[in-house]
Amino acid sequence: MIIPIGDDCTRYRTPFVTYALILANIGIFAYQCSLEDADKVLFLMEYSSLADSYSLTRSVTAGFLHADIWHLAGNMWFLFLFGSSVEGKLGHVWMSAMYLVCLIVSDMAQCFFSPAEYVIALGASGAVGGVIGAYWFLFSRCQVEFFFWFFWWWHGRVWVGVHWAVVWLFGWDVFWYVMEAKYELNTGVAHSAHLGGLMAGLLCGLLIRKFAYVKLDGDDMLTRFTVWRMTGGKGPKRKPAWQKQQYYHQQHDQPEQQPAHSQPTVPADATQNAPSIPDPKLPPSKRNEHGVNELPFE
Repeated sequence: MIIPIGDDCTRYRTPFVTYALILANIGIFAYQCSLEDADKVLFLMEYSSLADSYSLTRSVTAGFLHADIWHLAGNMWFLFLFGSSVEGKLGHVWMSAMYLVCLIVSDMAQCFFSPAEYVIALGASGAVGGVIGAYWFLFSRCQVEFFFWFFWWWHGRVWVGVHWAVVWLFGWDVFWYVMEAKYELNTGVAHSAHLGGLMAGLLCGLLIRKFAYVKLDGDDMLTRFTVWRMTGGKGPKRKPAWQKQQYYHQQHDQPEQQPAHSQPTVPADATQNAPSIPDPKLPPSKRNEHGVNELPFE
């Protein structure tokens, strides 16, 4: 098992849209679970995307339906992890627009380019793939932390670049897409929707970065490519996340040490007999004949 659990990106605002999408998906799934088996099948057939006929409305409604609790949990975790950073960079309005576009484009890719035969398609994985694509474009210098667990003796955490993270997450989709096309398999997973959403997210990130105002910090692909081209491939390198954490702990976990040549502390009553000093803001009536303050020094 290998799953992402964090990153080292800077979040600029609270991701209210991401939280709202997660709550909406959970609420609709809870409603699905409250239905009887026959009513649940009718509900899914009415609002899911059909293979034999494309509908724009069904593309949107199918993105809020899920087959089981693990399908929902996986999509919502990836949406929370990557959507928080993307919304922090793009803002609430652009995040909503990008999510809707990726949802529609991913369903179109599944409907028109899927090599496997299926009856219905449902789930938010295509839109979440678009969010990951936008994350890949906007945070191309960031690193993602993965948790791995094989059997019971080999487990731990590792930091990898976002490029390798995307290769790991979507490399399986490419592999199984080729297998479905070549051997006429049906894995039951919308690999075409995942890849279509990833490409749509990359394109949305590029367009929003180029034609809309977003907060830039030099991590997006366009800026990195420009720096790489201007410096002849010798642009600045980002310090690995584990090194940044090690440096942080070295600076903040050590006890404070008193300097060797510290100045002696002045007693609290040492200023009681201090001479008065002129104060230009003090009115003349409060000064003596020599122009010095009559009030004690404080």
